Amino acid sequence: SHLKLAAFNDQMFTHIQGQHLENQQQKKLLEQTKKMQKGVQFKGSSLHKKSLDLLEQNYSKIRKQRAVYLRAALDHYMHCIALDAGEGKYQGAIYRILHLWFGQLEESSL
Repeated sequence: SHLKLAAFNDQMFTHIQGQHLENQQQKKLLEQTKKMQKGVQFKGSSLHKKSLDLLEQNYSKIRKQRAVYLRAALDHYMHCIALDAGEGKYQGAIYRILHLWFGQLEESSL
């Protein structure tokens, strides 16, 4: 059952990872536009700020969800390894742990 829970959390993390990357790109674009338009007052500036604030809230929520799923996946994969006791039933779990762990080294929030 740990393997199934690990796979589920892993799948959810991977799905949310895609949303996270998309939100990062959107956030960068909005911030770049904000910098370019600094000091210039235009009609949609308040709308632009609202969009940036909303995106930041969404981005924060996705980061938290990613961390929860990543930690759960790693925890369940580690339980699989502990229960394996050298039998080799869950060999893939160690490789998945390494992939998840080293794939997130750049993320200070995780």
